[in-house]
Amino acid sequence: MVDTFETWARGLGAARLAVTSNRRRTDAHAFYEGRGYDRTGFRFARVL
Repeated sequence: MVDTFETWARGLGAARLAVTSNRRRTDAHAFYEGRGYDRTGFRFARVL
């Protein structure tokens, strides 16, 4: 599924993809890092 999405995005001219994952989802982090995605930082949000 990820391969299909990456191919589709490239076909549209995308130069970069970003995904988000909860900090506790270490399995997801390892999956994306294994596919060549770089960990770029944390996102902050606040419920108002």
